[in-house]
Amino acid sequence: MKLSILQASSSGFFIRFAYLIYIGRETSKLWKRISAKTTTETNLLAENWKYVMGLISKVFIGLRRRECTHTSADS
Repeated sequence: MKLSILQASSSGFFIRFAYLIYIGRETSKLWKRISAKTTTETNLLAENWKYVMGLISKVFIGLRRRECTHTSADS
C-alpha cells in the first residue's frame, strides 16, 4: 500500500514537471513571437510616423472644424 502511494506521488511529480517544461517552452515561443511583432511594428512606425501624424492631425482638424460649424449654427 505504501509503495503504491509513493509511486503515485512520484508519477504526479513527473507529470507536473513535464507540464512546467511544456509551459516554459510555450512561454518562450510566445515571448519570441511578441518581441518579433513588436520589433516589426516599431520599425514600421519609425518609417511611417510622418504619415501617421498627418492622419491624426487631419482627424483633429476635422473634429475642430465640425465643432466650429456646430457652435456657429447654434447661435
